[in-house]
Amino acid sequence: MHYKSLSVAAAVTFALSMSGAFADETSSSMSTSETPAGTASTATHTHSGSMGNSAVHSRTATQDANGISTHAYHAASGPEGTAQSASHTNIHVNGAGGLTTSKSKEATVATPSGSSHVSVQHETTTP
Repeated sequence: MHYKSLSVAAAVTFALSMSGAFADETSSSMSTSETPAGTASTATHTHSGSMGNSAVHSRTATQDANGISTHAYHAASGPEGTAQSASHTNIHVNGAGGLTTSKSKEATVATPSGSSHVSVQHETTTP
């Protein structure tokens, strides 16, 4: 699933780099839905700069009987390179009645002088 997230972020970054040469443009959107099964909200902010810089920031949060999940995606591009990151946090009640928190983050940076990729995962359980 993380590779899919980064693939989406890479595609968004590429698309933004193609349209960044025009005037500064910014847009934001937010939506929330509630049902008896839970709630979900999504916020997205995009910016395209006249200097060729572009960015997309998206955050999604859900809460249901299984717990709470948040997902954040960031993609940026400009004359000096591109960067994408995806982070995920899940908190749920485990079988012993305690809380389990899982966190993961992946980031990729590419510049004319090279690129790097990092992936970190962490899980904690409280009784």
